[in-house]
Amino acid sequence: MSWLAHRRQRLQSVMGVCVAGVLVALPWWRHRVLVHRPPYEVHFSLHDVILFTSDYAVLLALLVGGGGLLLKRRAGLRGLRSIPWFVALPMGVLLALSAASALWAVDPPYAGYQAARLVVWYLLFLLMASADGPKTWFGIGALASVCLQSVVGLGQVMAGRSLGLERLGEVPLNPAWAGTSVVFSSEGRTLRAYGLTQHPNLLGGVLATFLLVAVAFSCQRQELRRHWTISLACVAVFALGATALLFTFSRGAWIAAAVAGVEMVALMLWSRTWSRGDLVEAIGPFIATALVVVVVFAVTQWPRLRVRLGLEYQGAEVRSVDERGTLVQGARALQRLRPLLGVGAGGFSTALFRLAPDVIADYPIFQPVHRVPVLLRTELGPVAPLAWWMLTIGPSAALLFTPVGERCSSWLAALTASLGAVCVLGWWEAYPWSSQQGMLLTWLFLGAWVGEYTEVARSCRI
Repeated sequence: MSWLAHRRQRLQSVMGVCVAGVLVALPWWRHRVLVHRPPYEVHFSLHDVILFTSDYAVLLALLVGGGGLLLKRRAGLRGLRSIPWFVALPMGVLLALSAASALWAVDPPYAGYQAARLVVWYLLFLLMASADGPKTWFGIGALASVCLQSVVGLGQVMAGRSLGLERLGEVPLNPAWAGTSVVFSSEGRTLRAYGLTQHPNLLGGVLATFLLVAVAFSCQRQELRRHWTISLACVAVFALGATALLFTFSRGAWIAAAVAGVEMVALMLWSRTWSRGDLVEAIGPFIATALVVVVVFAVTQWPRLRVRLGLEYQGAEVRSVDERGTLVQGARALQRLRPLLGVGAGGFSTALFRLAPDVIADYPIFQPVHRVPVLLRTELGPVAPLAWWMLTIGPSAALLFTPVGERCSSWLAALTASLGAVCVLGWWEAYPWSSQQGMLLTWLFLGAWVGEYTEVARSCRI
């Protein structure tokens, strides 16, 4: 082996470790505020310049991955892979609109900051799309993240408070404090699982997508003939993560997980690479585990589950729904004020405070509207939601209408279903676009999907 090939192989291994580190750090709320900016009535995460723990992991991955791409070019190998048009086009539209919005935004500096973050995510996307087989480390990182977040989240639920992990980014929690996310029921206030994230809904979204990676990692045992203990470990992590997902009490994450799970099974059934017997052996234990976890949760947590499902009246739940409706009204008011250009990337909350505070006077909480298409329409104009739908639905459509779907691997099925979960989450929550963690999740999985899709497409000679 030549010196160049040996060095490239070493960088490949280090890149895998960096990818795993990005996945572990992705959900963390641990951060440092670099610049504290007005308006101070808006939550600081929606207008300040912030450096998160995951940012360090991303920058390290970019440095190592960039070095690996340079060595590939020196060896005469292809560096960056071609990006499918149905991913490249909407991604380019969102990047261009975000960058241009700094010229007319309500808060130009923050719009520029958000556009700069998008450029970083785009570089990470290109790196993941062109990386050579980081599947093992991607799976290890997702499994480690599920374990860490689930243990912390379930520990918070059992203790009924935070666990004193503030140095790791844990939010101080007490069910009696205003602002702490709880479930009201006849049995009192029950703390929802936060993990090391900012909010239970975000933890739910991360678990809903990462659990699919656990299933795919186990399915690799069938494809690569790995030892059965790997599948057993994946099932155990899946059970732990599914339990934590339920205890987030995030309805959007529950729906996204269910839709994505069905999509992954459907894609694997559609694929000709799996026999029915192998498929049952591969995913049967996960389906059985999910059913057991859901039944036990429903039986033991029924009083709280009734409230979250709307089967029992609770003032706090009604207020939550009303707040979401009020934010939709605020979005419509801003769209009337800025119908074509929008209020600027990341500027929804600041624009609502400055331009239309009277619209949400009943619930004066200046936060993004809880629907990504509506949020994008308000911030970047009428074209942006179309780009979002294309970006999140396009991968699923590509497998249905091209021969790639017939050769779909377990990894490709899991990554496609994860993007489907992001699409569903975007209809219920704002964080796939409005938060650093949500954007990192979306673009990281898009990059991994493109890398796997191009590999399978090459085998199909597309």
